[in-house]
Amino acid sequence: MTEIPRLGSPIRADVPRPPASATANGRDPEAVLQAARGFETMFLTQMLRQARDTALAEDPLANDASRQFTAMLDDEHAGAATRSLDLGIARAIAAQLSAAPARSSR
Repeated sequence: MTEIPRLGSPIRADVPRPPASATANGRDPEAVLQAARGFETMFLTQMLRQARDTALAEDPLANDASRQFTAMLDDEHAGAATRSLDLGIARAIAAQLSAAPARSSR
């Protein structure tokens, strides 16, 4: 076992990886689904921000702090929606990525 010291804690270099035959294209299905959920969260965040930007009038009490708070709240709402609702976006992306052949690095 080879240990690589980093910030005072050893990291094992021989961490087992899932076998390449686990999926048809050699991708870890859980990692693909996790990445797809991350994209779904970003997509929902952008939808919420765009919807909020369509306000007909500017809030007279709005300032930089309230806009920052609103942006963070949109992030949290998008994350909660992704965790609790099945919108189908993450499943569709994961299916598309799982079906695509893995690219070889040159």
